[in-house]
Amino acid sequence: MLLIELIRENKNFINQKLIEKYINLNDLYFLHFTDIEKLGINPKYSYSNTPIGIYGYPLKQTWNLYGSLSKYPYAFDKKFVIIFKVSKNSKIFNLLENAKKSDVGAFYEYFSEKNLRENFNVDDDKIEEIKNIIKKSKIKVNDDIYFYVYKIFKTIFKESKISSKLTEFFRKYLNYDIVIDQGIGRIHQHEPIQAVVLNPRVIEDYKIYNNPTNKELAQLQ
Repeated sequence: MLLIELIRENKNFINQKLIEKYINLNDLYFLHFTDIEKLGINPKYSYSNTPIGIYGYPLKQTWNLYGSLSKYPYAFDKKFVIIFKVSKNSKIFNLLENAKKSDVGAFYEYFSEKNLRENFNVDDDKIEEIKNIIKKSKIKVNDDIYFYVYKIFKTIFKESKISSKLTEFFRKYLNYDIVIDQGIGRIHQHEPIQAVVLNPRVIEDYKIYNNPTNKELAQLQ
């Protein structure tokens, strides 16, 4: 699995002033908590129902919401905080925006009965179940493709395969570099605002800082 090795460039503790500096630069910065001095796709990825990739909180939006590292919903007490920037040319699938017409068409083609039978070996019972899901999806698939893709994959595959299939659909089939959730909670209900970088090559820059909310490192300040 692809892993980006990062040399630790900065041994300072992250602070509000530094965070605001990044926020003032542009909206393409993300915040990532970790216990290791690397940024990459975890080769031991253990989550079964979310895409495989590099996760991060959209920095400007989440800092304006939480205002403190300790108020972030997950992993805020890890040893390190990594601030990373993605390319402005990144192809982003935003769950809050209406899907492109081409994406909607691709959704129906991917989950057509012919494709399901030929490429996924889906039996008759599951075909009917998926048809019912797709029939309902026509109501609002334009702005909720992720939900229905997940629901269909859950019907077809064992839970252990859903993560890789979600990644494959959005990265390889729709050709997106990043999926971003700005408040719906589709990627994970307990982290309604977050992003997953499916293509690590779009990460242009980064800095690694000590995390003052980590009890062990806080003693070193």
